[in-house]
Amino acid sequence: MVREDCGIEAKEAAVHEAYKLLPLPELLASISSWIKSRYIARQQDVEGMMSTSVKASEARDSLSDNKELINTFEVP
Repeated sequence: MVREDCGIEAKEAAVHEAYKLLPLPELLASISSWIKSRYIARQQDVEGMMSTSVKASEARDSLSDNKELINTFEVP
């Protein structure tokens, strides 16, 4: 009888340990979702910075072109 009680207690302990692990997949999914959203946000930030850099470069080139145009019409 004592052996059976120990077996039951061990099974109950195993069930309790398994129960503690049940929320783990949800937690991992939540962490994964958070990491994915942060990655996407950073990618969008990088794309925004690159777009700003390209626009700034185009504006600089345009100013340079305008300066050359003005210089061609200046009277020596």
